[in-house]
Amino acid sequence: MRTVAKIIGWFIKIFTSETRKDVIEDIVFMEPSIYLPKEQIDYCIVLGGDRKRANQAAKLYHEHKVKTIVASGGLGTLSENYHGLTEAEIYCGILIDGGVSPRDILVEMRSTNTRENLDFSLDKIIWRAVKNGYSPYYCPKEIVIVTSDFHMRRTLLTIKELNPYIQVYYVGVDSGDANRSTWRKTAWGCFVVYKEYRRLLKLMD
Repeated sequence: MRTVAKIIGWFIKIFTSETRKDVIEDIVFMEPSIYLPKEQIDYCIVLGGDRKRANQAAKLYHEHKVKTIVASGGLGTLSENYHGLTEAEIYCGILIDGGVSPRDILVEMRSTNTRENLDFSLDKIIWRAVKNGYSPYYCPKEIVIVTSDFHMRRTLLTIKELNPYIQVYYVGVDSGDANRSTWRKTAWGCFVVYKEYRRLLKLMD
């Protein structure tokens, strides 16, 4: 699969004009992070797909920026190297190894795409709130989202569709070959960013 993706990426890299690449870049990428308030935020949703995301969530936890981390992700690309564990389970291991208390982790293992990541994670947050005595109609006022920088815009658009009343803060993670400064240089980066661009167009249609 990755070989096919690289071949497609080479075509994009070679045959897409620099002007078109400028447009794609401006649509896909946002600033990697925004100001987080001084007050600790109750929940952080970290989306499956990249170990770096879990490491960043652990960093926010130890900086007392967030209280509880929702590890989100079903079977995905990471699962292939972990004997079929879900991405949420893999994240749990990373978070606990990184010093996050298990009681401060919620696990969402059913999702298969970005919308489900967010929707099912919000369900987990409501479940925790109800368990702690809140109304079943509880809605978090604020959350932090952690995902890769190229994935952030689509993630924010999606959560605003699901619940426009939540104040969302975000921290983008450097995705290596597919970040704003490197994606044009490699076939893989071109493939990843162009694929994200197409998904964004579909979402905004």
